[in-house]
Amino acid sequence: MWKYHVLICSLFMMVGAFIGFSLPMYISGVTITPLDLVIALIVAVISIPIHVLIHEAGHLLFGKLSGYRFLSFRLFSYMWVMDGERIRFKRLTTPGIIGQCLMIPPPFKEGEAFPYRLYLAGGVLLNVLVSIGVVGLSLIFNIQSLSILIAATLGAFIACLNLIPISISDGATLKKCIKNHDMRWLLYVQLRVNAEMTQGKRYAELDPRFLNRPMSIDHDDPFQWFIKFLTYYIELDKGAYETAWIQLKDMWDQLDTKHFYHPSLKKEWLFYRLMTNQLDQLNVEQSFLTGKQLIDRRLQAWYQWKVEKNAKGALATCEKALQETIYHTNKGHFKVEAQFINELKADIAHTSQIG
Repeated sequence: MWKYHVLICSLFMMVGAFIGFSLPMYISGVTITPLDLVIALIVAVISIPIHVLIHEAGHLLFGKLSGYRFLSFRLFSYMWVMDGERIRFKRLTTPGIIGQCLMIPPPFKEGEAFPYRLYLAGGVLLNVLVSIGVVGLSLIFNIQSLSILIAATLGAFIACLNLIPISISDGATLKKCIKNHDMRWLLYVQLRVNAEMTQGKRYAELDPRFLNRPMSIDHDDPFQWFIKFLTYYIELDKGAYETAWIQLKDMWDQLDTKHFYHPSLKKEWLFYRLMTNQLDQLNVEQSFLTGKQLIDRRLQAWYQWKVEKNAKGALATCEKALQETIYHTNKGHFKVEAQFINELKADIAHTSQIG
């Protein structure tokens, strides 16, 4: 429901901004022709990825100023990832992510202030600064252009949209971190885990302190659920499947269907059903069987083997998943996914020998 409200508010903001900018131009005698409107529309379409780039560059710039180190930068499916001492270019499509800048946080020390404000607000700050700069230059040089105003408006719009405190937006995270010291710890953990696993650590090799879930944070908070999923994956990585299934069942009973993490939980629940041969009344969404993420490949292979009894198809999917390692940026997570894939291959080979 919140997505609907955000969309409506966003449309009203854009219409209001357009009227606010174009009306003074019309009153002052500036003619707006149909060609101007067409050009403005083209500029608007082009401006969106540019402002997304500016937004992520803001996180990078202000993160560096706060003591963070570069980890990865994404615009659509184009990624630049720190790999050892080198930055490598990769292509990876992740549903729902248009742009993203991830950085390695400085150490979290008790009793000392953890820098988070500039890193979280950096994207919004740079969007606003660039928009103000564009409008300012147009006024200084007396350039009355609808296209310039549209481009600047979109920058301000993206900034405002990211400031709305909903779900995992910059504004929501910033608001929580300002109010609660424990939230800053959870932010640090998520950034640190992502950094260490991108550089090759497996789940089971992570610092056990990362599993601490502060009681002062609502259990429905996405950051708390990140820790819950982290705990689940650590047990899977250790091969402690029974413990992992218990953790998964608790998560299944607790998580609301509209929650940010619910799609991921549904996939893991299906994996649990497949691995434990609970094949009756499986609720399998078509997107799970056609997706291109590593977890989708894992589900597709196990489904082909357990449900469709298609050993050849399952093995082909396994090989496809393993070949896609060059695209995956999270090395540690891939190692665990590869473990599940290889276990399935071994299960198929063992069953074939018996047969």
